[in-house]
Amino acid sequence: MKLSGLRQILLGLVLSVSMTSYALDTPPQEQLDPFVMQLVKQVSDYLTTANSFSVRSDVTTDEVLPSGEKIQLSRRAQVVVRRPDRLRAEVHSDFGTTRFYYDGKKLSRFDMDNNVYGSIKVPGTIEEALDHAMENYGVDAPLADLLAGDLYENFISNTRSGSYVGLHYLDGAHHHHLALSNDHVDFQLWISDDAAPLIRKIVITYKHVYGEPQLTAVLSDWNFDPRTPDMIFDFHPPIDADELDFLSVKSSIKGVKK
Repeated sequence: MKLSGLRQILLGLVLSVSMTSYALDTPPQEQLDPFVMQLVKQVSDYLTTANSFSVRSDVTTDEVLPSGEKIQLSRRAQVVVRRPDRLRAEVHSDFGTTRFYYDGKKLSRFDMDNNVYGSIKVPGTIEEALDHAMENYGVDAPLADLLAGDLYENFISNTRSGSYVGLHYLDGAHHHHLALSNDHVDFQLWISDDAAPLIRKIVITYKHVYGEPQLTAVLSDWNFDPRTPDMIFDFHPPIDADELDFLSVKSSIKGVKK
């Protein structure tokens, strides 16, 4: 199963680069530990049954200079989801602060630093809206694999091998540590060892990119009972904000200097 353009994120608006960006459509599974599959299935089932949730993502990415030196960049995103058709995300990075709103009919992007916004009509589910935005407007989707679709199917179908590393310490507790790989990336997952099986950390290594850069994402503040009134997903631009083409808003964000 090939991931849709949108779900090639997050991991993306939040993660900026996707672990599936270089994935095969249907890589042959050489050695995939059944326990690894079981753990990923538990995470997928737990998220799928949640009507709403919020999560924070703290991401660091390597930028490899021509000299081979690595420079690390960071971003933070707060995401709120109400299935099947409500999404809000706020992202803080070197490029400023950007908010995304999806109300079931319209997807809006607001560059808070430059006070510009753009909106497109995209009726449907979160998954359909994000797919459309990614494929047609180059939008980076926040934690896309976690927000829409079947995490287990998306994940396993793009994994060639996977092994269980053990219970390893992270943020005050021990977590299931998984090591997985396909032809282009190696990725590690830390999954909580408790009644709520959640992904807490992701490390991705791009094996065939110059310098083998890494992306690290720490997911925290999971909340499965957030306040989700319709109003927080509705975008009402400031009276003095300028409206741009949806794609132009992304360009304006890239132009911000901090």
